[in-house]
Amino acid sequence: MTVLISPTPPAEDEELFRHPALFYAGMDEYLAGTMSFIADGLAAGEPVAVAVPGPSWS
Repeated sequence: MTVLISPTPPAEDEELFRHPALFYAGMDEYLAGTMSFIADGLAAGEPVAVAVPGPSWS
């Protein structure tokens, strides 16, 4: 998984925005990456959002 982070450090009262991106090749890699992301977020009590692509597994 690749994580992109803003090059400007946050102010003391701001949180750092992170936007992880998942690169995958096929259904197995997609599910492995998304399921661990979802499970880790939920276990940490964090909100979780997943963008699901349409059926184009070519």
